[in-house]
Amino acid sequence: MRPIGWGLILGCVLLTAHRATVWRSDEALWTAAVRVTPAAPRPLINLAAAYARQGRWAEAHQWLHRASDTRRLTAWDRQWATRLHDFLCVTAGFCCASSG
Repeated sequence: MRPIGWGLILGCVLLTAHRATVWRSDEALWTAAVRVTPAAPRPLINLAAAYARQGRWAEAHQWLHRASDTRRLTAWDRQWATRLHDFLCVTAGFCCASSG
């Protein structure tokens, strides 16, 4: 195999190893997604859900509230945010007048 072929393989291996760190957990994945697209509601909602699964209620509520402030919610986003809000309200007492 030519040296350029080995270089290409090595480059692909290194890129794969780097991207694998993003997929190590829900929190890491959605934090990276929020960093890339901070105004998109779906990564914000999914990051809130990741925190809720960890029992980190205050952080989950903060990210969910930030998602509802984006004003770009689709019907799916609104439904998922409402369900997550209701869960946080019942489970952790984080209730507010609007859920998205």
